Amino acid sequence: ERAMVIFKDMKTWANFDGPDANAYGAMICGLAKHGYSREAARIAEEACTTLRSKYDKQSLHPSALRQLYRALRNEGLLKDVGMPLSHKLREAGMPYEERWVQAS
Repeated sequence: ERAMVIFKDMKTWANFDGPDANAYGAMICGLAKHGYSREAARIAEEACTTLRSKYDKQSLHPSALRQLYRALRNEGLLKDVGMPLSHKLREAGMPYEERWVQAS
């Protein structure tokens, strides 16, 4: 919870453009790892828009997205959360692998 507060506050800091790809990736990994995969997916979706507009098309690191999809699979959320997110990731030009949404 504290990390989410700090992450949200970062977006309002003066003379700071907001979180970059590394900050988004760290949040996604941390949230996914600790059972907050829906929130991690929301952050990934936000990153699709924010990183492309503010940071000259930065991309999330594939390892962050793999961690997210692993958590979504473990929580049974691939269909409801993972599939819609996969479309947004592709549209934003983020790294994406089809196997992430395939049930194992």
